[in-house]
Amino acid sequence: MLPNRATSAQPLGTPHLHLYSHLALCLFGVFSFYRLLTLPFLPPIVWGLAFWGSIMGGGIVYGWLIYNRLRIQKQWGSLNLWALELWTIVTWAILWGWAGDILNLRLPHWYLPLGSSEAFLILGLKELGFAVGLISLLGYPWLLDWIFKKTWQLQPFNPKYLEQHSPEATKLLRQFFHQQRGLPLPSLGIIPSPVPIVFGYGFLTGEHRILISQGLLDRLEADEIASLYALELGYRQERSSWILPWLVAWLQVPYAIYWFLGTGGDRLAAYRSALDRSPQTWVSLLQKGGLALIVYLLGVFASLGYGVFKFLRFLLLPLARQRCDYGDRWAAAMTGNPNGYSRALVKLAQAQAADLQGRGSTHPWLESWELLLPLGYTAAATLSQACAYLPLAQALAWDAQSPYRYWLSLNNAHPPTGDRLRQLQSYSQRWNLTPEVIFKDPELTLPLSMQGLWKSSFSSQSSPVWKRSLWTAWWKLYCQALPYTGLLLGLGLGLSLWFLSAIANTLGLWQMAWFLGNPHVLKSCLPLGMGLGILLRNNFFFPNLPGRLEALDTALLQHLGEPQGLPLDRVAVQSNGIILGRSGIKNWLSQDLWLKTSKGILRLHYTGILGVVTALWPMAPRPATWVKQSVRVSGWLRRGATLWLNIIHLDHGNGIRIQSFPGTATVFLAGSLFVWSYSLFLKI
Repeated sequence: MLPNRATSAQPLGTPHLHLYSHLALCLFGVFSFYRLLTLPFLPPIVWGLAFWGSIMGGGIVYGWLIYNRLRIQKQWGSLNLWALELWTIVTWAILWGWAGDILNLRLPHWYLPLGSSEAFLILGLKELGFAVGLISLLGYPWLLDWIFKKTWQLQPFNPKYLEQHSPEATKLLRQFFHQQRGLPLPSLGIIPSPVPIVFGYGFLTGEHRILISQGLLDRLEADEIASLYALELGYRQERSSWILPWLVAWLQVPYAIYWFLGTGGDRLAAYRSALDRSPQTWVSLLQKGGLALIVYLLGVFASLGYGVFKFLRFLLLPLARQRCDYGDRWAAAMTGNPNGYSRALVKLAQAQAADLQGRGSTHPWLESWELLLPLGYTAAATLSQACAYLPLAQALAWDAQSPYRYWLSLNNAHPPTGDRLRQLQSYSQRWNLTPEVIFKDPELTLPLSMQGLWKSSFSSQSSPVWKRSLWTAWWKLYCQALPYTGLLLGLGLGLSLWFLSAIANTLGLWQMAWFLGNPHVLKSCLPLGMGLGILLRNNFFFPNLPGRLEALDTALLQHLGEPQGLPLDRVAVQSNGIILGRSGIKNWLSQDLWLKTSKGILRLHYTGILGVVTALWPMAPRPATWVKQSVRVSGWLRRGATLWLNIIHLDHGNGIRIQSFPGTATVFLAGSLFVWSYSLFLKI
């Protein structure tokens, strides 16, 4: 019989240097030498020598880094993560510099027109921000400790208490710190909450923390708990437990603004509703009018805070995904038990979905700290919904086999779950372990021989049927990305004008000869092509609902297990259920809407007629007002990296209907692109 775990886990190998690392190293070299090459006191000859010398020196250093990358990665962690961390910090610094420049230029004219001393304070805003960022980088672990103790009731976690839940985790910690490095055990913390959460943060030295919630300890077995601790130790081993947690800690600033203003606005709105039941006097009417204005302003600023949070989160997604890949490798290598880590991920997904369904909304911890968690809450909800209908292996088929999964996961904080479990299964087979059955499901074993369509794109051995399906896949991906591939359409239109002008020139039609070779023609056609791409994509994505709508249960059975599915492959469905999510101002943007049915929860997407801008209109319809009420939903069911339903109609039992307008805002965007293209043509 094969063992349950590898007695001495073999090395998993070192991955090749990522393309992002090459790009980041090159761009960082150019950025670093920019100020040196533009010093005003350098004479022209020395400037030229400095330019070529720096280029040659940078190339030599870059080549040396690539040649010795295995030795460097063994001592200092992955170059991929180092390069991505460096690139992310530079991006944030550039954005803050731009924001500081905007404030420096505009604030003195708008608010401080009187003296130069006040303007000096504004001019120092950017430098003050950089200083605060540097200080926070050196002291954020202690700041987070204080915040978690005040808000999360964080308590010290005695290793002896941890040993009662998982002796393997305690043994792993002692081996990692005591025996191999001669360091004391890290600060362990426990959060007395049922929310399933675990993550670590700290420096590369002994100042390191690992937090876990009581709810997660109660759900997992001993080897599964040990695998999650191994995941956090793997992040520390890769030197990735410092920069990303620091940046995610900064993400909490706009998120805290959103949550604080939203909570205060909801309380004022409830107080205003209580005034409606009081006697109506002119004093009460003035008071209600003033409260309504304050509530509206709080809602606007709370929504802006959430928008800033989502924008900054998007900049951290590549680093979080790359970090997750290395963490999975270390979690398997340190424990020698990939099966335990696979079970931990699946149980974590089910725990997050159960918490969302039981609480009735997404817990703010799961959203704000998602980049540090082993699994995202949206992917967890999709996996839980799929498992309610299908066997686990079939539910993971899209994540493990879809040729589009990498493109459609760019907005996710983690790689596709099926890909991660399949990789862990390959580790089990490499170490001669039997892939363990999860939850008594014999179909967990995913087919390792399945190759993506892209690997067979140019294979001469492919059959004609396979090649036709291949080109169909490419065409579907092109249509899926039409707003961006519309640039290629615009480039084709510009080249077509060049070609027609060349033909006209040969025929003696000199009036069209000026088109040929004119770069401004191509420049004018690019926004035209992007606008056409937006319109075509809207026609593919949002046609009129048919007269006959499928039941949601039937459509899910057909849609979830299809590994070649795209959001373009929509299904018109109708279903009854209960609306879940946050209520009030905290859900003005409809960012936390779910439909609870008998088979689980499904994410809902609602869009106003002007997109996100509609939510800032005081009288705009808001589906969040129907939270915890029974509704009937009609719309388009789509499957990408996650599963969601684009709302078209939302009907309440009393005959009230809310209509969604997906794609309408992009039509206005396409119109503005057409106007821009027309203005560029007029300037030629």
